[in-house]
Amino acid sequence: MRIPLDGDWTLYFCSETGGKPDVFSPKLLAKCQQVLAKVPGNVELDLMRAGLLDDPLYGENLYNLAPYEYCQWVYAREFAVPEDFPEREILLAFDGIDTVADIYLNDFHVGRAENMLVAHEFDVTQHVMRGQTYTLYVHIHSTMNYVRAKQYTVAMRGTGHRNEICHIRKAPHMF
Repeated sequence: MRIPLDGDWTLYFCSETGGKPDVFSPKLLAKCQQVLAKVPGNVELDLMRAGLLDDPLYGENLYNLAPYEYCQWVYAREFAVPEDFPEREILLAFDGIDTVADIYLNDFHVGRAENMLVAHEFDVTQHVMRGQTYTLYVHIHSTMNYVRAKQYTVAMRGTGHRNEICHIRKAPHMF
């Protein structure tokens, strides 16, 4: 049995403090802006739907995206586990997370993703009771801040101001 989690989510976003992700908490959500989001989807489309971003494919609007590369993003969605949910392991499955993210079920840290090129599954069997409602949070950290905090050897330099791709499993065309 599956519980589909695609569709409408709430998306929170704000700059990371000092170039580092904030610890996830309700306090973090309170300091962030909030828009409605669609999953699967992407933040640019969500920001456009909310009227916060002009079409990046028009004129020089693409340059308006740069500040968002240093934001942290939290997708949030409530869901219920039916009483008749089968008695077996319960997995949270993600077909794609871009890229570095911590996943929480209510306030429990379920796991971490650091590779957008693979699917992720997290076993939450011990944390889920049938007939209960939960909130799922996907706290996505700024990829740029994450990779710029890494050390770069001489052998890793020389990629034409694209050194960030050396330390991250992310589609190169998305920088």
